[in-house]
Amino acid sequence: MSTQNYTYLHKKLLSWYKTHGRQLPWRETDDPYKILVSEIMLQQTQVSRVIDKYNSFIHRFPDIYSLAKASTGKIIREWSGMGYNKRAVNLHKTAKIIVQNHNGEIPKLLETLVSLPGIGRYTASAIVNFAFRLRVPVVDINIKRVIGRVDQGSLFDTDKLAWETALKYLPEKTKTADWHQALMDLGAMVCTAKKPRCESCPLVLNCSASIKFISSNHLNKINTKSPQKTNPAFAGSNRYYRGKVIEELRGRINSIKIDQLGILIKQDYSPNTDKIWLENLINRLVKDGLIEKKKGVVSLP
Repeated sequence: MSTQNYTYLHKKLLSWYKTHGRQLPWRETDDPYKILVSEIMLQQTQVSRVIDKYNSFIHRFPDIYSLAKASTGKIIREWSGMGYNKRAVNLHKTAKIIVQNHNGEIPKLLETLVSLPGIGRYTASAIVNFAFRLRVPVVDINIKRVIGRVDQGSLFDTDKLAWETALKYLPEKTKTADWHQALMDLGAMVCTAKKPRCESCPLVLNCSASIKFISSNHLNKINTKSPQKTNPAFAGSNRYYRGKVIEELRGRINSIKIDQLGILIKQDYSPNTDKIWLENLINRLVKDGLIEKKKGVVSLP
């Protein structure tokens, strides 16, 4: 694609974003700390679930220092309802490292950010792009899908190719943050994984996939209902009981004996048959920094 066409895409999408972009609280700030919190929260969690929790979390821990000084238990309690509680522990560890090693300043270098607990390539790129306006590609699942369809008419075969292609599409430095936010919103609202609304897409004329999506044959296939996939059973899994343990401890000030905890989280708990299983579950939670165990009793850190 020529530079002229890239410029056309930038103008079309940014104009669409100005009118249709989602109003999200972390988009109203360039505070690196607040953007760090939002990006950790958005890992594996829908935007709609994050908004209220983000606001309350920032109210409780308004800066990196307040977060670093708090106990892990307080942070896990504030994380209630978000799931994947290890993210809260990693965020706390990261806050401590930033305060101790970086004078409370969020690092600007990608290499430094990805060395921190719970921060991978996407999260690091998002932070430096949205907080510091550095010209780097940001590739989440929505951006990967949109650029793949526009550029080659299909999803990318590898993440490496997705990041390389995203770099080619970057506009000038001052607009890269809005460009990425616009791509995310387009992927969430228009260029969805199933039944993309090509007729509403500002990039339709330059999209390599639009013809096949708009064609009647393809639309017929898309509109044909297919059997719903059955998700693997969650209730009864170790992940389910990990969550039950955390929720039970969130509501307690004092510690609790392991067998008592077992009875509360598992209706048919038996000390004779389930104790080893529960001990292993608890030991993994302790290893992850989510709970503490001392002399047969457990509590939040």
